[in-house]
Amino acid sequence: MIPMVSQFNTFKNRIYAAHEKTYLIVNYKGLIMKQIILFSLMTMALSLQAKAVSVSAYTSLETCKILTSSENDPDAEIDYFTSVCEGREGFDVRIDGGDLRSWVSLVKQNTEDFVAENISFAFGEGQFPYVAGSKLEWRYTDNTLTALIVRMGGQDPEDYNNELQNLAVIRINKDRPAEACVVGLVNAKLPNANLKARAIADSGKSTCITGDY
Repeated sequence: MIPMVSQFNTFKNRIYAAHEKTYLIVNYKGLIMKQIILFSLMTMALSLQAKAVSVSAYTSLETCKILTSSENDPDAEIDYFTSVCEGREGFDVRIDGGDLRSWVSLVKQNTEDFVAENISFAFGEGQFPYVAGSKLEWRYTDNTLTALIVRMGGQDPEDYNNELQNLAVIRINKDRPAEACVVGLVNAKLPNANLKARAIADSGKSTCITGDY
């Protein structure tokens, strides 16, 4: 009987040892899995934190104030006007027009001091380019002003009854406002044109493009 008891104890000890080994392996795998999950959550959190947030703010063109106009000048030889639209971040938008054309400039807020003059004049589509639409769109990335989107119109030289339009994306650097320039153009009649213009504004593109006028 004693040998059988000895064999039984040996067998029992082996089972305990195997069970303990299995427990350690399972526990180790569980620890690794917890670390993987924790790492994944940290990576997702950092990714969400790093992703820039872009939003738009708007200025209605209907609220722009007329400063001068040929309507008040009986001796005017051509139509003309100058208006100023309340802007943002220390800038106002000045719109000048004459001879069926109009364009935007940036001025210091509440002054007539130009910061960047005649920015959009070269980018009206077709003939007689002019500022179109009902509003200006200011684009922000992480609360920093990065761009102004202006709808520009013009006359199709091949069909005077056809109005052409595009969206001019104007880069704005608050610290270097004199460097404001058009960095992208989007045909306003294309599907999702506004989204495409915003994508250019949000891309950080800094290379100025030149116009034809």
